[in-house]
This record gives sequence, structure tokens and C-alpha cells, in this order.
Amino acid sequence: MATAQDIMIHDVIGVRPDMSIRDMLILFADRKVSGVPVLEDKTRLVGVEEVANRLKITPRTLHYYEEMGLIQPSAHTEGGHRLYDEAAIAKLQSIRQLKDHLGYSLLEIRSILDAETSLERLKSSYFGDESHAEKMRILEESVELLQGIVDTIDEKREKLHAMRDQYEARLMKARSLRAQRLFGD
Repeated sequence: MATAQDIMIHDVIGVRPDMSIRDMLILFADRKVSGVPVLEDKTRLVGVEEVANRLKITPRTLHYYEEMGLIQPSAHTEGGHRLYDEAAIAKLQSIRQLKDHLGYSLLEIRSILDAETSLERLKSSYFGDESHAEKMRILEESVELLQGIVDTIDEKREKLHAMRDQYEARLMKARSLRAQRLFGD
């Protein structure tokens, strides 16, 4: 009977408890990636430190994103260390862009990610063997989710525009005062 540890090892490196040494050698010889954890489908996995270095974040930030439910590790080592695949790293890059470049809060980001997850689920259902009525329901739900994302973006844009207008008014006042000082008092 396979233990939880056996299953975890299989999930991470593809070795099953019933594999012969010959099968294991063939499995690893085919990978041509030494020392790097690889999923059975040959997806390369990297640890917390490498992800943190690549994205220029701290390991604590990465763990906080996990606590917030924004990202989940792709696998774990036998010792419990978190591992991430390229899809997870791309998702982390998107999170950083939304936060750093567009000023989204982590709650706003989570809302967008949740909507994206729902949209992917709906997309899968839509292309399944669903009735016309069910496909219409799926499309309606998709429209609502997408409208919610667009509304969130518009709200953020309006707030940024209002903030810009305030700073532009202050800039104009400062320039006017500077001109007054230069040309007479």
C-alpha cells in the first residue's frame, strides 16, 4: 500500500513504489535535468528562493501571497518545501504587475484572480456537451464576471484620474507662484 510520502514523491519526481530500478533509471535518463525537481509531465519546478530571486520579492512576500490565497505551490518536496512551475511563476508576475504598476490592492487582485478562475471553469463547461439553455446561462455569467472586472478597472482609472487632476492643479499653482516670484513681487 502506498504511503502519503510515496504519493508525494510520485507527484514530484514520477517514481512509483512499484517501479523497478531499471524503470527509474530510464525515467531519469529521459529527463536530462540533473538536480532539478520535475513533475511526471516533465514540468520543471523551482523552489521559493529561486522564485523570489527571479521576481525580486522576498520569500516572506511569496508566503504571504499563499496565505492570502493568491497563489498555491505546484508541488512540495519530501521535506515539505514549496515548489513552483512556470505557470505559477507567470501568475506571480501578473500579481506583481497588478500591484506594483497598476496600484491594485491584494484584495482587488484576489477578486480578479477569482473571476479569472471562474471564467476558465465556465469556458470549459461552455465547450462541453451543454444544452443551448445552459450555454446561454454560462454566457450570461461570463458577461457578468467580465463586466465586474471592467468596472473595477474603470473605478481605478477614475480614482487615478482624479488624483492626477489634484496634482496637476497643485503644479499649476506652484508654476504660477514661481512665475510671480521671477517677474515681480
